[in-house]
Amino acid sequence: MWARWTRFALLPIFTGFFLLPMAQADEVVARVNGEPITSKQLETAVQLAGPTKNLSPVEKQALRNDVLGLLIDDQVVRQFLDKYGVKVPETEIEKQINALQAILKEQGQTQTQFLKETMQTEEQLRNNYRYMVQLAKYLDSLITEEKLQHYFQQHQDFFRGTTVRLSHIVVRLDHSASTADHQEIQARLLGMREKIAAGNIVFADAARRFSHCPTASSGGDLGWIVRKWQIDEALAATAFQMKVGQISGVVTTEAGYHLVYVTDRKEGAEKKYDEVKRDVRRCYETELRQALLRKLRAEAKVEITR
Repeated sequence: MWARWTRFALLPIFTGFFLLPMAQADEVVARVNGEPITSKQLETAVQLAGPTKNLSPVEKQALRNDVLGLLIDDQVVRQFLDKYGVKVPETEIEKQINALQAILKEQGQTQTQFLKETMQTEEQLRNNYRYMVQLAKYLDSLITEEKLQHYFQQHQDFFRGTTVRLSHIVVRLDHSASTADHQEIQARLLGMREKIAAGNIVFADAARRFSHCPTASSGGDLGWIVRKWQIDEALAATAFQMKVGQISGVVTTEAGYHLVYVTDRKEGAEKKYDEVKRDVRRCYETELRQALLRKLRAEAKVEITR
């Protein structure tokens, strides 16, 4: 965790990226509530995401699109914190900077080297930490002991370490697909479910023939998963509510429409709240961040200009 932190301590609010100042002649690639994201900002963030030399043109474009989405996420959160965030004393920023310098020293690196590697100025680093502390304070204002204990009770499977093994069939649709297309796919999956339940086709064979997922070649096997953070929440929630051998109805995610098949389950060990309290808080904070981001993105006016 700390290794990643020292490389991407730029703005670890949601994405690990940061927004650079806009050069006057820089091309605008997106606007978020009227504020621009420029091609320079995007290309810098793409470089920070990792090497692109061996990527195909299609993969490079996909990476670019993903990174642009992350920059938009950062922008909406920053805008929210500018409006509602509490003031952060400079002493708290200094504390964060000192902690970073201590970590860099252990790694034989200076702050100057770090700033060069991450393509930012000291002022940008300080601003990024300011936003990070603001977000932490905002989330802290939403958390109570009662809410944490309720969250623990709701997610016993996760904190016990219970796992399930599942397979899936997914059918993806283009964004231009009509309502009729979506209805047809859902009906087709329900028909497929009936055939599997009747023994006319094995789930794994159906996945090999019809699933739009790299796991199709292995019969749709997604392997063993924990309750949270590993796969799409809708799929995980469905799988953990099912018994071994059951096939779900149609599950909708951003990736498409799924059938889920639970093939095995391993129960975890009983845990008391006090034993996992820190983990409960971290998970609950993550849920709050994701909920905030979904709300802000839904309310934001986002224009992709290039």
